[in-house]
Amino acid sequence: MPEEARTNEPTSEDFGVSVDPATWVDPKETFPGIIEVSRKRWASDEYKKETEFRPAITDPLPQWDIRVRRLDAELVLPDGSKVPAIRYGGIDLKKYSAREQALVPISSRFPKEYWIANEWKRVFGKIEPTETLEGKYAMFDFYPSKSFGGSMPARNVLVPVSVLPPDYQYTGEVRLITVRERAETEGATEATTPSATEPELSADEAQTALLPYLVGKNRNDPASIITSLPPELRLAGILTSLATGDLIKDLQAAGTIEVATDGTISLTVVGEA
Repeated sequence: MPEEARTNEPTSEDFGVSVDPATWVDPKETFPGIIEVSRKRWASDEYKKETEFRPAITDPLPQWDIRVRRLDAELVLPDGSKVPAIRYGGIDLKKYSAREQALVPISSRFPKEYWIANEWKRVFGKIEPTETLEGKYAMFDFYPSKSFGGSMPARNVLVPVSVLPPDYQYTGEVRLITVRERAETEGATEATTPSATEPELSADEAQTALLPYLVGKNRNDPASIITSLPPELRLAGILTSLATGDLIKDLQAAGTIEVATDGTISLTVVGEA
């Protein structure tokens, strides 16, 4: 190869990226929040149903339920009412072991749960009893997806970063995540352009804004749920997961909603054990 051609070849530094996974960073959002719920509960029957990764769980499954209200953001519904922006976290306190064919206590053999619990302990020092964390302010990191070395990354990982003083007051700009009204005239195809303080909803934010529209609906009639949604919430992912029932299952498993025996949906009361 001519010397001139070799000198024009890019070096590793020119690309600005590395193939070494140790240098990769999982996307996350950092925000100030207050812990509104931190307590143990039993997993729902829906959560314990058989999955592709394990059989159905018949024994009681304890969980650590965590709910943090963002102080830097609010959801604004089309009628002008505001909905708190809640992030849900927590871990299972027992895990199914294929070797033991039973639930076993969490330990360092489960890297996701081990890391999350240790991050909470590192920041707050005392995390037992779990209720002692309620009402505390902190900065939080939220990872939509985070790898812990397994075949599948964990979803929706919430951990504290640093403690804020008990009299903390957020004085920054509150991000108004507006569920925007869109043109509903026949043939309209373009959404209203959001302003700097009114961004388009992400999938996660849309799911939170969806909650008020589920109240009183029946999980066995997804068509009625879908037809009640405003155009701005009719995202492809939302509609698909409603039609298959997966979204209702996920929200019920997370403790966000409750489903009566007849299928009627209601919101979980914040602070309920």
